Amino acid sequence: LRAVATLTAAAAIVAGCRNLKATNALTTPWNFRYAEPWQVLNAVTYLLNFAAVRVPGRLDGRQWSQDAATQQRYFAPAGWAFAIWAPIFAGELLFVIYQALPLARVRTSWWLAELSPYFSGAMLLQTLWCGAFRPWARAAGLNLQWIPALLLGLGAAALGGAHGILVQALEDSELSPLSYALAFVPLALHFGWLTAAALVNANGFVAAAAPRSHAVKASAAIASIYLAVLVGAAVTFARRDPIYAAVIAWALAAIADEAAWGKLRGQVDETVLQIQRLTAKGGSRAMLAVAAAPLAAQALRVGGALLRR
Repeated sequence: LRAVATLTAAAAIVAGCRNLKATNALTTPWNFRYAEPWQVLNAVTYLLNFAAVRVPGRLDGRQWSQDAATQQRYFAPAGWAFAIWAPIFAGELLFVIYQALPLARVRTSWWLAELSPYFSGAMLLQTLWCGAFRPWARAAGLNLQWIPALLLGLGAAALGGAHGILVQALEDSELSPLSYALAFVPLALHFGWLTAAALVNANGFVAAAAPRSHAVKASAAIASIYLAVLVGAAVTFARRDPIYAAVIAWALAAIADEAAWGKLRGQVDETVLQIQRLTAKGGSRAMLAVAAAPLAAQALRVGGALLRR
């Protein structure tokens, strides 16, 4: 029943956000003069997500570390990788405060209104994930851990929509240094990390579905590394933003760290572990190179402009 309710709620969130985007309902004038509809929606959904994250009992944290060893999960990052949540949460808190300011330049910023359905949708989907990534998803012999993975994937897609609008605003010179720091940076970080987290959750589902098949789990892990690199490169080259690729590099470095896979020594063929380590390490370095590409291109453009003067 909880699975059906969760999936129904996710479908309603996706449909509702698509409707808000299509009808421009969030920019329609209303009777509350102190804030725009999109300002209120962003703040409310952020607070819902913030409250949901604080409810204990999820399968991450210490429980996740224990499961990674007992289920022999291959695609599981070292614990230090989760430190990225600190700048994400702090940055998005500042973003929500900034976008809620009753200032004309904020309330008339088209890009803030445009990204609202995507941002609020991501907050709601992550709130659902907080309720789905719990013991009931694997109770009574069921393996419903694909549901949390799906929710994170949808959340990443929603943040990808917000990221696309921010990229357009940046290209149109609509973002000040302050708005870039308060809006672009935290949402780009969150977009990249949810992409990686969705793959981690998907591999958790695979580990639970095939607990004794090392070939299946190892293949899923290697495929996830390649997929992360391909998606990271595609997004970065299309949008010329180094942050997304840098986050994927961070995640893959955590996969390659011995702190992540060392617990499998003695249980799994060492050759398999080294193949994954080297693949993840190579993927991380490739993503760092991809992240540097937009910066190098910008430096060349600036240098060329200076030489022409």
